[in-house]
Amino acid sequence: ENIRKAADRLKEGGLVALSTETVYGLGADATQTNAEAILQSAGLQSTVVYKTSTAQKGTVLSTNPTSGTKINQGASVTLTVSSGPANVTVPSLIGLSEGVAGQTLGNVGLNVGSISSVDSTQYAAGLVVSSDPGTGAAVAPGSSVNIAVSTGPPPPTTTTTSSTTTTTTSTVPSTTTTTSSTAPKVP
Repeated sequence: ENIRKAADRLKEGGLVALSTETVYGLGADATQTNAEAILQSAGLQSTVVYKTSTAQKGTVLSTNPTSGTKINQGASVTLTVSSGPANVTVPSLIGLSEGVAGQTLGNVGLNVGSISSVDSTQYAAGLVVSSDPGTGAAVAPGSSVNIAVSTGPPPPTTTTTSSTTTTTTSTVPSTTTTTSSTAPKVP
């Protein structure tokens, strides 16, 4: 019903007067859907252009022509609509301490998600070894980034080996042969 009332107030013969109510027909936080309905009820066409903004996604930011302009019925009004905040790029966290990584994420509007511990021979204990999403990923503001923090190198492993010495003895039977010879006596 509010849309019908707003549209009725816009019509002046064959012209439509754009006003604050045309753009924001249902209040200061008019949505794209509401604004399109109001324009259609007033006999106008709409074209939508999206723009990143801190305003909630779908909120009408402005129109072209602007408020106060009279246009012919059937003409098109361009609505600039918020597509929400721009994505944020995940900064490099590798090699930073857990605390500094958290501050770095906070500085760009991101949060620390889960924190896991991993052995690392490359990074000292307490330093970030990876993030998910990784460095350079585009994410929505307020997103969480999971980090893996080094516990240092893995503990040394001890291997116990035993050696067995086997001695083999073989017994060879001995045989004794006695030979006697009798030599003929020589006279």
